[in-house]
Amino acid sequence: MARKKDSYYFDTFVELVDYSCQAANLLNQIMNNYKAEELPEKMKEMHAIEHSGDEASI
Repeated sequence: MARKKDSYYFDTFVELVDYSCQAANLLNQIMNNYKAEELPEKMKEMHAIEHSGDEASI
């Protein structure tokens, strides 16, 4: 039984790491190609990634 729980834990962990990588990549893109007029859209993208991560962790 413990293995099943551990497997679930690690599956979730990997999924959350993926969201972290997506957020880091988006931030890198924003910083390296800064355009003030694109910030509102990029903020929406970042919020969507954050929200997806929050939903996955529940």
